[in-house]
Amino acid sequence: MQKNQKTHLKPKTLTALFKLENIRKNNSKGKPLTDKQINTIIRGYVFKDLIDVETQNNKLWHRLEWIERKLDSNEEAFRAAVNTKNLEIEETYVKFYNAVRSYNSLFYFGKIARSLGIKMKNYNGELPENQPDFDPPFTQEVMEDGTIIHKSKYKKRKK
Repeated sequence: MQKNQKTHLKPKTLTALFKLENIRKNNSKGKPLTDKQINTIIRGYVFKDLIDVETQNNKLWHRLEWIERKLDSNEEAFRAAVNTKNLEIEETYVKFYNAVRSYNSLFYFGKIARSLGIKMKNYNGELPENQPDFDPPFTQEVMEDGTIIHKSKYKKRKK
């Protein structure tokens, strides 16, 4: 079996060459084609290939522009997400520092009360959580997503 010498060519080029061979052999007038006629036919095939390459190139440019637009929109979305997270972080810092300030103020008020001679342990019995029938009016539940639900119930005081 003999190998075809033109297998390295693209299929379009192969079909064009086969057509040229058929035109050369099966000329209706019986005369062989001139070089000018063959060059005209070849130029037609080359021009068609150029048009195909140009349309493919245009499609690729349009695809590239679409990808760039998508990247720009994703970048904007990413920046917006980063900004919202930064705001959440700042709010968390504010809450943390407020809690620390509150604790520090309680600690220093306790020190001041002790220095004035007030015994705070004497008043622990009067706190509602130290009463025997104490039902806590507040509960906290931590949900699966990490949010905390605060529930509180209030009862009317008995007079």
